[in-house]
Amino acid sequence: MDLPQPASVRLRTTYRRRRVLWVVALTTILAIVFLAPTSFWDSSSHVHDSKEWASSSGETTPFAAPPKLKEGALNDVPMLKEIELNNLLHMVVSSDRTIPADANPNKPLGLNMYAGEMDTAAWLAEMENDPPLIVFSKTTCPYSKKAKELLGSLDISPPPKIIEVDLRSDTGAMKSLLTRLTKHATFPNVILSGKSLGGYDTIQEMHDEGRLVPLFEEKGLMVDTTPS
Repeated sequence: MDLPQPASVRLRTTYRRRRVLWVVALTTILAIVFLAPTSFWDSSSHVHDSKEWASSSGETTPFAAPPKLKEGALNDVPMLKEIELNNLLHMVVSSDRTIPADANPNKPLGLNMYAGEMDTAAWLAEMENDPPLIVFSKTTCPYSKKAKELLGSLDISPPPKIIEVDLRSDTGAMKSLLTRLTKHATFPNVILSGKSLGGYDTIQEMHDEGRLVPLFEEKGLMVDTTPS
């Protein structure tokens, strides 16, 4: 007879499933945006290119065709950034892949840059096992050291995944990607459930105010605050 799962485990499992479903939905939208032919966005080639359409009563009504996408507009779409950040996070926690030297991290990168030749369905399914808390750190950064000490003192389960950016071959690209996708340009960069909390000063302030542990628990993490 199987014992019922603890509430904290059920919460974490539910969160991860919702996260994967959300990423799948956003990836579908991204595919539509990127793969739709240029003509789809071009009002001159739309079925209703006469600027008017006739109703059953014979009256005409102005028709506004979809506008063309402006160059660089995709850089500022929040949900597309969320998709790309989740792809980046999954790449660094699940593989030893790096950003190619010829890639431009200042512009949106496609799934193949992060997943390589991996099947998309398998890639998304793997995300369910990603740790909720990921810290981008530098081994030589004193603030990164303080952040890791603070998080280490909280006995978090699952423990945070630490990515030492300065030990990677794509250090520069990683910094540029994090700056573009999270709006946080320095280290450490503490990311919880796909959202950047900021650096050491931020999480220390949250901890001092009693907000950090409840936030971790809300996102499905277990925190043992029992004095040792």
